[in-house]
Amino acid sequence: MKRFMLLAIVLITCFALGLTSQPVSANPVVLVQLKHNAVLVDGNTVRVTVAVKCAPVGEVLEAFLYVTQDGNQSQWGGIPVVCNNQPHKHVVNVSAFAETPFYRGNATATAYVLLYDPETGTTWNGGDQRAIQIR
Repeated sequence: MKRFMLLAIVLITCFALGLTSQPVSANPVVLVQLKHNAVLVDGNTVRVTVAVKCAPVGEVLEAFLYVTQDGNQSQWGGIPVVCNNQPHKHVVNVSAFAETPFYRGNATATAYVLLYDPETGTTWNGGDQRAIQIR
């Protein structure tokens, strides 16, 4: 619960400061880029591709993505981030809530990565949000 509250505070702060609307290249430590298309596996799951490049500066505190369609937000899908200054492409399964299944069409994907150095308390973040097409 404490971890969720910390994440909620970080996300609210980032949105309030406009950090998530920065271009992907704004933070050289963490670069995140969503692809424009997602694959509908079934009504409950879509597969979204995201590329992440990050420096090995600390530990991954949070790395997730979610999809919003018709104002309904999905559950979070974890991104298995590897920070070694190399870009890595990840295909992430994202689950819908039972009462709001996915369908083919327009949606919005949001990805966020937060790194933390426990020795210095320094954090770095990167994210991307874009209109996607669920096919």
